[in-house]
Amino acid sequence: MSKEKLLQLFKEYKIIVYLAVLCLGLFLFSKIVTSFGKPKIDTSKEYVYTKETSSFKDTKEETTLPFVNLQGEDAKDLNQRLEKIYQDQENTILNYQYDVSGDNLSILYYTTKLIGSTPVFEMHTEVFSISSKRKLENSEILKQFGISLEEAKEKVSQKMNQYYQKMIQEGEVEPSECNFSCFLEWKKWDPSSLQLYIHENTLSHIQSWTVYSPIEEDWMDSYVAFEITK
Repeated sequence: MSKEKLLQLFKEYKIIVYLAVLCLGLFLFSKIVTSFGKPKIDTSKEYVYTKETSSFKDTKEETTLPFVNLQGEDAKDLNQRLEKIYQDQENTILNYQYDVSGDNLSILYYTTKLIGSTPVFEMHTEVFSISSKRKLENSEILKQFGISLEEAKEKVSQKMNQYYQKMIQEGEVEPSECNFSCFLEWKKWDPSSLQLYIHENTLSHIQSWTVYSPIEEDWMDSYVAFEITK
């Protein structure tokens, strides 16, 4: 084979390699753009949906496994934790609710866990930025609403005091037996742990709460939302 033909083949080979690399690069770039452009894992489903439901032991109560349909490591981590809670079906009831407000995805999940024969109620909230696909810190959430941490704590304390005064008026609490500090302890108010939740552009702190059920004729664990938006 002549030198000219070898040079021609070499040029053609370089062109083929160049085109192959270019096509591969465009393919990978399109995958990255798609990943960043679509925050949902499954675009046909809601941002949070029920992945599985089962009966709790032999009762009418249901335990529900939510799935956070958002890409990113933070949502993946939460889904793993929820899966672990759900697997403890012998002792734990899991339920949830969620809201999408602008770029914010808020999820509230709550559990009733049997420790021996005693039910223990717990609830947690997490707020995600849909566009950045990451969990937001409380400081970032409060900043969106122009509220400082101290202002938020004070707002919640005021709301709880209003509830306390109302319960005194209705005869549910005797101040000589349980003052406001006692009341806060009873309601498990932890100022260092705000459980923030956004619904229709309104920011609230979700607080575990004990309510009386006339149907059950007993006190039951639940939660209330204290609005802290200015």
